[in-house]
Amino acid sequence: MDGDASDLRSWHLSRVQELLETDDGRASLTLADADGRQPLHWAATSDEKRDIVEALLGAGNVDINAPDASGWTPLMIASSAGARRLVQTLLQRYVTCADARGADVHASNHKHITALHYASSKNHPGIVHELLEYGADVNALDGAKQRPIHRAASAGHDAIVRLLLRPPPRLDGQAHAKTRVNPADRLGNTPLHLAIDSAHAKTAAVLIDVGGADRQRPNADGVLPEEMDGVGGLEQKRVREFLTQSFGPL
Repeated sequence: MDGDASDLRSWHLSRVQELLETDDGRASLTLADADGRQPLHWAATSDEKRDIVEALLGAGNVDINAPDASGWTPLMIASSAGARRLVQTLLQRYVTCADARGADVHASNHKHITALHYASSKNHPGIVHELLEYGADVNALDGAKQRPIHRAASAGHDAIVRLLLRPPPRLDGQAHAKTRVNPADRLGNTPLHLAIDSAHAKTAAVLIDVGGADRQRPNADGVLPEEMDGVGGLEQKRVREFLTQSFGPL
């Protein structure tokens, strides 16, 4: 291959097809660059490269779950980038691949972060829906003891929080584990703590109204969700007033 694997960022489908015509070319499609990323990792960054991803997977010797140097898989990259069509391609490959070596929705990187964590924090509800349909663990823990719902709540992504609280049915017919609404992260903060700390009143309301979040649960410092200092000032005061008006005083 001319240059390292990152050259794929400027490749077109014709270049990949050319490489697939020879043994040496096919072998080059599994070479990694200095960051441990193979051509499939780079192709997974954008829906515009979906045809390249399909060509690479069709080669037969490309590992769909190969981690880069930081443990990122192509599915994590596509999920974080908001490349929903690529996520669909990678997940559907799980069903159609003869050796069942499709995209692993449970894989995590070196920080124990999964594709569902990334899609939840980046506000990609369509991708969250896809991942949950394929059995992603709604309660997966990352290195900070945060679950996807922590990340969505902290960023104020109401639609994601609703999806995580009431996941769509799994395609394999199995049941999702019940979503934990009040789990503590490494600082003892629940999703409700994080939503209020970031002054996301509507997200906090969803957690309480739909999920039954506990307004009386303290964090590791003994602070209740509605006592979080957060952004402070008038904005924080309005959040507290909104929650009191909606759900009553503590």
